[in-house]
Amino acid sequence: MLASCKLRSLTRNNIFFTRKFDVICCIANICRIIKLQELQEFCSSIIYHMEQHPFKPFLPVNARILFLGSFPPTSKRWSIPFYYPNWQNDMWRMVGLLFYGDKDYFCLIPQKKYNQPLLEDFLNERGIALSDTAQAVTRLKGNASDKFLQIDVPMDLSGHLRAMPQCDTIVVTG
Repeated sequence: MLASCKLRSLTRNNIFFTRKFDVICCIANICRIIKLQELQEFCSSIIYHMEQHPFKPFLPVNARILFLGSFPPTSKRWSIPFYYPNWQNDMWRMVGLLFYGDKDYFCLIPQKKYNQPLLEDFLNERGIALSDTAQAVTRLKGNASDKFLQIDVPMDLSGHLRAMPQCDTIVVTG
């Protein structure tokens, strides 16, 4: 397990660890007998986990435009389980303003979330597809900042384009 994981730097008792070997030696010196479960719990506290994309690509067969973001924020930031889910992100407000002259067109203001069925209807009617550039990432700082996302598995752009034969434009938003 340790061989395939990335370790973050940590401080334990004023000892700075950056390498797997250092952590293993520390564990061996501190603990003569340790239960496997305790070892796994300790290791999980210092290991970066690769995160799979939570959404399926939104690929209407009639899509002519593919919007590519980078990766969604953690689920605690979502207002909906869909692309650009953060209530603080202005993507859907800008789209509402551009297409309908109303920045709140896609907003459910009392609930502080976006109207996902209305968004999906709009995207289907307009032939707009959504996906992200990564299928799996490691968050190096625990947030959605592109600067701190390590792409572990890129998304399958050629597969996306095969699913949308009319797509002739790719817009990169990240």
